[in-house]
Amino acid sequence: MFYDFLCLCLASVHQPYYAQLPELYRRLTDSPGKRLILVGGSNVAFGVDTGLLERTLAQYGYEYTVCPFGLYAAVGAGAMLELSQGQLREGDVVVLSPACAAFDQFKNFMERGKVFKRLVNAL
Repeated sequence: MFYDFLCLCLASVHQPYYAQLPELYRRLTDSPGKRLILVGGSNVAFGVDTGLLERTLAQYGYEYTVCPFGLYAAVGAGAMLELSQGQLREGDVVVLSPACAAFDQFKNFMERGKVFKRLVNAL
């Protein structure tokens, strides 16, 4: 339900980077086996080479499908965390990557840390 609502809201903004959400969600829900789920903002959306990360993990004996689950930082990691929460399985590893104190979301890094800590504790 939240996923449908978020997609509808983001679609109305007509920003190309929001169009990635359905594909990110599909990768998260359809990937078999263990997953390394990266939850965050723009840093996750635009800064992760999933193929390189999967190959590097495999070299050390870790077989994970990397699922980058981040969008434009203005959406916020909270929304992405909420979307991923219902899809977590035993054996998954979740890496939480807080966004910077940008877009006036946070007063400073201390407030950002407190908000992120609340999100994690809500899991």
